Amino acid sequence: MEAKAPSDPESIAAHLSQLTGTFERVGLEAGPLSQWLYFGLRDCGYPVACMETRHSKAAIAAMSMNKTDRNDARSLAQLVRSG
Repeated sequence: MEAKAPSDPESIAAHLSQLTGTFERVGLEAGPLSQWLYFGLRDCGYPVACMETRHSKAAIAAMSMNKTDRNDARSLAQLVRSG
């Protein structure tokens, strides 16, 4: 599923709570907001994983898609799914 949400823990948690099922991982790429998002989502009960940017960049490059925000998000989602 693809969706857009504001970049704050409460908005993301509210969006995730509308989905059925459980989460093994909720992935974030490290960045200026990642610590705030990580702890906010963790406090809401989500199993959050924060990915180091160099690892994320390598995975995105390996998937060889055009560089767009949407394709980056898809690549990060695939990275989270694959562990």
